[in-house]
Amino acid sequence: MSGMLRMGNFDAYGGIYAGSRIGGIVGLSLSLLHLEGELLAENGMFGSYIKGGVDILKGELKADVSAGLYDADGKLNPSFYGNISAEALIADASLSYGVKCGDYVDAGFKCSLNVGFGGHAILGFTDGKFKVDIGASFVVGGSISIEIDASGAIDALAGEAESLISQSEDAWDNLIEQAEEAQAYVAEKAEDTFDSIIALLTD
Repeated sequence: MSGMLRMGNFDAYGGIYAGSRIGGIVGLSLSLLHLEGELLAENGMFGSYIKGGVDILKGELKADVSAGLYDADGKLNPSFYGNISAEALIADASLSYGVKCGDYVDAGFKCSLNVGFGGHAILGFTDGKFKVDIGASFVVGGSISIEIDASGAIDALAGEAESLISQSEDAWDNLIEQAEEAQAYVAEKAEDTFDSIIALLTD
């Protein structure tokens, strides 16, 4: 079991970036009080967790959009992310439940109830993580979100694929080498046979 308490937080940010992904972000956020806790249960490779959170006097104004085809290493890794938010909440309480399978997959569902005004929408797929989060408030409101992190499984499959490709290349190189050796052996024997025939005819 773990928990966190944070008081009096304010952030303002903005920028445009280009590289493996292209996008921009601008926004500001504030929170008077943030409290969260987590209860985790594990059984070997599998596990589940419950998270709870409370925010008092929370506000956010944000626009964040990005997209890309390749990762920082130049490998094909399509990604997109969009986050539009304009909220002013007196109080927000959330509850999450999720399941894990080792370091391969983490899937979670979250719902919240709040008092305030505004709304937000998040949709993204980056680095093997998929997220959808939609919420709206008019005096009383709420939100739901689903987040699936399959980056561990994707990395494992990519590693297996690279290993299989490497083994296939090694097997092909070995086959070519054996074929060349066989060709050289046949040519040598044919030359010896031809020399023997010529020697018999000239004796």
